[in-house]
Amino acid sequence: MSKEYRPGAVRKLLESLRVGKGPFTIPKGVEIIDRNAFKGCSQLTSVVIPEGVREIGDGAFQECFELTSVVIPETVEVIGDGAFQECKALTFADLPSSVVLIGESAFEGCSELTSVVIPKGVKKIGDSAFGWCDSLKSVVMPEGLKTIGAFAFDDCSALTSVVMPESAEEIGKRAFFECSALTSVVIPKGVKEIGEDAFNDCEALTSIQVDENNSNYRSIDGVLFSKDGRTLIRYPQGIRKDSYQVPEGVERIEFGAFDGCGKLTSVILPVGIKKIGEYAFSRCSKLISVVIPEGVEEIEKDAFSRCSALTSVVMPESVKRIKANAFYDCDALTSVVMPDGVNEIGKYAFYNCDALISVVIPQNVKEIGKFAFFRCSALTSVVAPKGLKEIGGGAFRDCGLLTIRAPKGFYAERYAKENNILFEPID
Repeated sequence: MSKEYRPGAVRKLLESLRVGKGPFTIPKGVEIIDRNAFKGCSQLTSVVIPEGVREIGDGAFQECFELTSVVIPETVEVIGDGAFQECKALTFADLPSSVVLIGESAFEGCSELTSVVIPKGVKKIGDSAFGWCDSLKSVVMPEGLKTIGAFAFDDCSALTSVVMPESAEEIGKRAFFECSALTSVVIPKGVKEIGEDAFNDCEALTSIQVDENNSNYRSIDGVLFSKDGRTLIRYPQGIRKDSYQVPEGVERIEFGAFDGCGKLTSVILPVGIKKIGEYAFSRCSKLISVVIPEGVEEIEKDAFSRCSALTSVVMPESVKRIKANAFYDCDALTSVVMPDGVNEIGKYAFYNCDALISVVIPQNVKEIGKFAFFRCSALTSVVAPKGLKEIGGGAFRDCGLLTIRAPKGFYAERYAKENNILFEPID
């Protein structure tokens, strides 16, 4: 039998309320289920919320691990942040049409939840609201919805399709990240902003289509671009091709544009590329070689990190900076030629490139970042310029039988002696 309070003038449940095992019926007269009211009631199996309740507070049912069902009345307007977070047994949540706000992490980690219908009055799905709901197969979004928050459906690995309403304007950072069963996406005409990694690690995604009336984005052969075609935003990870030629006119490869595209062995970049963003080709595990066109000035942070098949890189004379982690863990990289114009080698830039045999540091480099060549175990020769002023901690640690070759009497010689590295003077 359900446990019940006698009806009365109760308007709030006390914080940190604890109940026993089984179902629970909240008394009539309650208007607010307070913050953390049932948090951690790990043996609570079901809850009946009466008419008249307007708000389910932040964390109200958080970590009720045995909660399988909840009946929410038509009077509820607000489901607070983390209200049902980590309710791992919750299989169904019928959200009434009265709801206008679904807070951050409201249903995050509800790993048995299979379907959700978002009420028509909701304008924003809160950040991480349904993140890590890895049984979620179906989501219905209403017209009127404007924002899908950051991480909103992160790691919903059973989600196969998403239909976004015409009213949608913003898709947040990592909104559908690691939705590994998602096969296709259509961006509505009103979308003005798509956050970083919104569709990354969607292994089955073969196409991102865009409404032709959208004024901010377009699709070319299923690949997402800015409307003017100058920025490549996302290449779908599920496309089963081993090579891709970036269209003429593209000037920018966006953050994470090819991240995790493990089928690609070759990407051809056109003349005119000016920027390759952070993580642009990270984890392209079959990418063998890359030719970076003239005009690119920076190899951004993690741009080619963990490209485990990458054997060679050709950089143009325009490159000035190799940023942190740029070629981190490229353990097949045997050759890298840095142009004379390079003046910065960032921390961890070539970390664990354990096939790299020799490196010539360009004349304009004044500083090599910490751990820049750490664990390059095959590295036997580094040629350093006389203008080099600083080498960060651990830059050449675990580099085996390394010899630093540099003009005698300059910083590189002193560094080699202080760190017990063989030194050979050169002109």
